Amino acid sequence: MVYTEEELRAISEVVLKHNILVLSDEIYEKLIYDGSHVSIAQLGPEIKERTIVINGVSKAYSMTGWRIGYTAASKDIIAAMSRVQSHATSNPAVASQWASVEAISGSQEPVEVMRTAFAERRKVMVDRLNSCDGVSCVEPQGAFYAFPNISQSFGKVSKGGAKITDAVTFCEAFLKEEMVACVPGSGFGAEGFIRLSYATSMEAINEALDRLTRFLSTLK
Repeated sequence: MVYTEEELRAISEVVLKHNILVLSDEIYEKLIYDGSHVSIAQLGPEIKERTIVINGVSKAYSMTGWRIGYTAASKDIIAAMSRVQSHATSNPAVASQWASVEAISGSQEPVEVMRTAFAERRKVMVDRLNSCDGVSCVEPQGAFYAFPNISQSFGKVSKGGAKITDAVTFCEAFLKEEMVACVPGSGFGAEGFIRLSYATSMEAINEALDRLTRFLSTLK
């Protein structure tokens, strides 16, 4: 889910009280469906000095293969990061850097078109997931993933003879029997859930959910 400004202010109070640095990953800032993006760094000069914002062009601009990321922080932190980075990796390609500048500084209309399309796909995926027996899914507020709870399948056996004991065995059986790949929620600290992406066509989404419905119906 997306942190509200009130939640971020509460976090910032704890951060300042205990002299903690904040690493804020804001890669999905332009792909929010309800409300608008708020960075913890914008809540005041004190918290700004203690925040390291990381971002990139891979999500909002569909430039995954260009391998461009960036960070914003205080001068002292950036100087320290630069000393480490200069010995860890070389610079990205010049063409990639200029393409990223154009993406960020140019028209943002294509980003909004993509965000609107994702919102439509989100609704279809979440509605269909919640119509499946034994599945529940909260509507995501940002990014392009659904995170349904499939724990009611645990203890059951698939048509192919696979015993579903956790999210990993669910994903393995679903992949083997229906040829649909998903990610177990245990990798994100959420056993009993799986992650599905709707960063694909509506046709592919509906086909995958047809297969999920069929797979669930075979569990005994």
